[in-house]
Amino acid sequence: MTLAERKKPAAATRQRLTTLSVKTLRKHPDRVVHYWDKALPCFGVAVTPNDARSYVVLTRVLRDGGKKTVRKALGSVEDLDLADARERARAWLRLAHEGQDPVAIHEAGQEEKVEASKATFEAMYKIFIARGRKRNGKAKLRERVVEEYKRTLKRVSEGWHLVGEDKPLVPAWGRLPVSQITKARVTALIDAIEKTHPAAAFHAKAVLATFFSWCIRKDVIEHNPCDGVEVVSIESRDRVLSPAELTDLLAGIDAAPQPFADFVRVLLLTAQRRNEVAGMSWSELDSPSNPTTWTLPGARAKNGQPHVVPLSRAAAAIIARQPRIEGSPFVFTATRRRKKTGSLPHLGGFNKPKDKIEKAINQMRAERGDTPMARWVLHDFRRCFVTHVGELEDIRPYVRAQRAEGILAGLARNGVEVTPAIRSMVALQAGDGAIAPHVLDAVLNHKEGVSGARAGVAGTYNRSSYSADARVALQAWADWIESLAKPAATTHDKVVRLHAAG
Repeated sequence: MTLAERKKPAAATRQRLTTLSVKTLRKHPDRVVHYWDKALPCFGVAVTPNDARSYVVLTRVLRDGGKKTVRKALGSVEDLDLADARERARAWLRLAHEGQDPVAIHEAGQEEKVEASKATFEAMYKIFIARGRKRNGKAKLRERVVEEYKRTLKRVSEGWHLVGEDKPLVPAWGRLPVSQITKARVTALIDAIEKTHPAAAFHAKAVLATFFSWCIRKDVIEHNPCDGVEVVSIESRDRVLSPAELTDLLAGIDAAPQPFADFVRVLLLTAQRRNEVAGMSWSELDSPSNPTTWTLPGARAKNGQPHVVPLSRAAAAIIARQPRIEGSPFVFTATRRRKKTGSLPHLGGFNKPKDKIEKAINQMRAERGDTPMARWVLHDFRRCFVTHVGELEDIRPYVRAQRAEGILAGLARNGVEVTPAIRSMVALQAGDGAIAPHVLDAVLNHKEGVSGARAGVAGTYNRSSYSADARVALQAWADWIESLAKPAATTHDKVVRLHAAG
């Protein structure tokens, strides 16, 4: 076949196109054949010698001052339904009839789609995180906040997985253009998370809403897909475990695997936040082998301020006995390595081991004929510390003992002979065993309460961190907690000690 013959117009025929017929149309070995639809003029199917089939539309458009014939492929027969193809052709013909150039409009739309495809969820969240870290060379958000945003958005981008599960709750969003993330997608994600982790769902929606608001400011999208998405609100909790419940907790801790069991012990003894204790590193301790203080860096603290935590003897013993894992800087190291880097992260995935403790507790309570323990979370330990140390009379003897011990130790260091009369005087100096509220706030790293104690002119001179009083409070708390475990020796014929070897 000559070149001139190959350039001849394609053969054409006209018939009523149906879903079945478009798949049985005959091809020509040497040229493209067009089958035009009787129902809609200028719409048809093009069949190539290689049997590739696509819908086409042919019309005349106004261009460069005159009418020109334009043929446009609408899509493959395999990928496009006949009814949808006819609708596209009608839209094309309608534009041409109105004097517009559908080719130019289509090409402009394609350019917009190309630009939108660059603004994927993964690409945009990474820019969002980078902008959050630095602004004009300065930190815009606290590192802890940025890491929380990053952790949540990364989980959404890669597919939100539950711990130990391989299949994500919903498909990953990472490759989706942000403009294609609808309210329905957000709702499906939040509903899936909320079934097992209501708090996580609440926080995930908050982070996504912030991220999409930023996308609106960057003119990437016009509307926030989180608007109107319902999620169970996380109200302020007031749960305080009673002494009896804490006793059951101590008896059930070892139902969880290590290092989670020891992590819970330290969490209870220090009254610090869950993620702060989980991320404790050896470098944050004054002495890994015999620690007395733990300094939480400002980057990891909720209020952004460094926080020195005095360690009770029981807490120090638990921390010191943790194994040093090669390649991990953390005291409480996870057992599973990260897939991408192979590194060992700090302890995470709290729900499953906590469930084992709850199961053990409720089994013990069932054997005694008691009802299951009311729902509790790890964060309740902080409230337990403040409430019991601040109000419970049973703890005050331990506070007085700690104060007296400190005074007597100071006298001994100065060479003073401790007589019975001096001991009586020291007992009076130890006071009634009450701990001031601002000291409790200092332990929890609640700066508002500490600032209140420094109000007025006195606050100008009072810059104390109350570390000595905080140490007394935490040691008294640990001694009282230890005493709760001792009755187990008569009930269960064994002593369950908080700092006993795991």
